[in-house]
Amino acid sequence: MESLTQLGMVKSDQGELVEARRLLERAVALDPAHVNALVSLGVAALRAGDPTSAQAPLEQALALSPGNPPTPSAPSARRS
Repeated sequence: MESLTQLGMVKSDQGELVEARRLLERAVALDPAHVNALVSLGVAALRAGDPTSAQAPLEQALALSPGNPPTPSAPSARRS
Protein backbone atom coordinates (compact mmCIF):
# COMPACT_ATOMS: atom_id res chain seq x y z
CA MET A 1 0.00 0.00 0.00
CA GLU A 2 2.81 2.40 0.84
CA SER A 3 4.39 1.62 -2.53
CA LEU A 4 1.18 2.70 -4.29
CA THR A 5 1.29 6.00 -2.43
CA GLN A 6 4.95 6.57 -3.26
CA LEU A 7 4.47 5.68 -6.92
CA GLY A 8 1.41 7.93 -7.10
CA MET A 9 3.43 10.81 -5.69
CA VAL A 10 6.20 10.22 -8.25
CA LYS A 11 3.69 10.15 -11.10
CA SER A 12 2.17 13.40 -9.80
CA ASP A 13 5.62 15.01 -9.77
CA GLN A 14 6.15 13.85 -13.35
CA GLY A 15 2.88 15.45 -14.42
CA GLU A 16 1.22 12.09 -15.07
CA LEU A 17 -1.83 13.17 -13.10
CA VAL A 18 -4.36 10.64 -14.40
CA GLU A 19 -2.06 7.76 -13.43
CA ALA A 20 -1.15 9.45 -10.14
CA ARG A 21 -4.78 9.80 -9.16
CA ARG A 22 -5.53 6.21 -10.15
CA LEU A 23 -2.70 4.89 -7.98
CA LEU A 24 -3.54 7.14 -5.04
CA GLU A 25 -7.23 6.23 -5.22
CA ARG A 26 -6.22 2.56 -5.01
CA ALA A 27 -4.01 3.32 -2.00
CA VAL A 28 -6.86 5.13 -0.24
CA ALA A 29 -9.26 2.30 -1.06
CA LEU A 30 -6.87 -0.13 0.62
CA ASP A 31 -6.36 2.10 3.66
CA PRO A 32 -8.90 4.92 4.00
CA ALA A 33 -7.05 6.24 7.07
CA HIS A 34 -3.66 6.65 5.36
CA VAL A 35 -3.18 10.39 5.80
CA ASN A 36 -0.29 10.74 3.34
CA ALA A 37 -2.22 8.94 0.60
CA LEU A 38 -5.25 11.17 1.23
CA VAL A 39 -3.20 14.37 1.10
CA SER A 40 -1.31 13.21 -1.99
CA LEU A 41 -4.60 12.39 -3.71
CA GLY A 42 -5.89 15.85 -2.89
CA VAL A 43 -2.71 17.47 -4.18
CA ALA A 44 -2.86 15.46 -7.42
CA ALA A 45 -6.48 16.54 -7.92
CA LEU A 46 -5.53 20.18 -7.35
CA ARG A 47 -2.64 19.91 -9.80
CA ALA A 48 -5.08 18.44 -12.32
CA GLY A 49 -7.28 21.51 -11.91
CA ASP A 50 -10.00 19.64 -10.01
CA PRO A 51 -10.48 21.36 -6.64
CA THR A 52 -13.88 19.75 -6.16
CA SER A 53 -12.33 16.27 -6.12
CA ALA A 54 -9.50 17.48 -3.90
CA GLN A 55 -11.77 18.66 -1.11
CA ALA A 56 -12.95 15.31 0.29
CA PRO A 57 -9.56 13.60 0.69
CA LEU A 58 -7.98 16.74 2.13
CA GLU A 59 -10.81 17.19 4.63
CA GLN A 60 -10.61 13.51 5.57
CA ALA A 61 -6.86 13.80 6.14
CA LEU A 62 -7.37 16.85 8.33
CA ALA A 63 -10.09 15.04 10.32
CA LEU A 64 -7.73 12.11 10.91
CA SER A 65 -4.92 14.40 12.04
CA PRO A 66 -6.56 17.59 13.35
CA GLY A 67 -3.72 18.77 15.60
CA ASN A 68 -1.06 18.17 13.00
CA PRO A 69 -2.25 19.09 9.50
CA PRO A 70 -0.39 16.75 7.14
CA THR A 71 1.80 17.86 4.30
CA PRO A 72 2.73 15.40 1.60
CA SER A 73 6.38 14.58 1.20
CA ALA A 74 6.19 14.80 -2.58
CA PRO A 75 8.19 17.65 -4.08
CA SER A 76 5.08 18.74 -6.04
CA ALA A 77 3.35 19.66 -2.82
CA ARG A 78 6.23 21.89 -1.75
CA ARG A 79 6.34 23.98 -4.93
CA SER A 80 5.07 27.52 -4.78
